[in-house]
Amino acid sequence: MTLHQQNRAESNEICKIYKELEKIKTDCENKMYDESKETKPITVAEGFISFTRWFKYLGSIVLYNLRDDQDVAARIASALQAMCALHLFFKPPSIGMQKLES
Repeated sequence: MTLHQQNRAESNEICKIYKELEKIKTDCENKMYDESKETKPITVAEGFISFTRWFKYLGSIVLYNLRDDQDVAARIASALQAMCALHLFFKPPSIGMQKLES
């Protein structure tokens, strides 16, 4: 195994451990959210008011813990969809960059 392959393997292992730790952290935060008395439904005259884990505000996703992971993932997914659509458009050899420039 070359040094480059070894570094890549170590990097992949570190990423895997980091993702596992992030999942544990998120699970812990969600458990704290669920068990907190501050997030229990509030009773009012006509029923109750409940809390939410996330909502959209001005096109951005706001999470209860103020992290932006979900918003970033949604934006990346949207960009990938757009790029895939463009890739299918530019892939045929009949459409080339030289034809777009003229």
